Amino acid sequence: MATILLGTSGLVKETSILSFAAVPWRKKPQGGDVKQLVISTLIIVLPITLWLIYVHVRLPFGLASGAENFAFPIIGIAHKLYSGIHGLITEWAGASLPRQADLLFEILCPLSLVTQAIYLAARPRLSSEAWRFGIGFVMLLSILGPSIWVEQYAYCRVLLPLTFSFNLLIHKHESGTRFATLYLMGNGGMCWLALHYLI
Repeated sequence: MATILLGTSGLVKETSILSFAAVPWRKKPQGGDVKQLVISTLIIVLPITLWLIYVHVRLPFGLASGAENFAFPIIGIAHKLYSGIHGLITEWAGASLPRQADLLFEILCPLSLVTQAIYLAARPRLSSEAWRFGIGFVMLLSILGPSIWVEQYAYCRVLLPLTFSFNLLIHKHESGTRFATLYLMGNGGMCWLALHYLI
């Protein structure tokens, strides 16, 4: 059932297939596990593959990857941080308080996502479904292009499974000051969107 739901979710949000490793597996491999893995992978990948083929046939002149959705590894996030720092330096003086908060959080939010990605990458937990659910999005973060990094609505939505994974993992494996520090570093930069609607 988990495999079918994950495969179907790819039709709604293509990047869902990055979480295919979260499908439960046995801790002790058994004889039929390879066959089960192949069948599960086909169930996950087949719906989105058929849909992309259909879209490509019907709309042959479009770009399957979108316009600047992807970039070389680390280039996209580096450019985002650079432009965020540049905007903060050049626009801070004379800007209204809400605009200053926008400028500040356009740096803090990507840094929070980088914190989440580093935590997952530095602490591999193959036996954890929560870790396997998010690790594919660590890879995605590294190759996101300029058109995604343009605003928080876009990149926070695309990388939402990474945020879920990070929070589930620190809730389970961290405590005390370490938990509080990781929670603030990993989530603090993303609170402006919520605060923006409250102000």
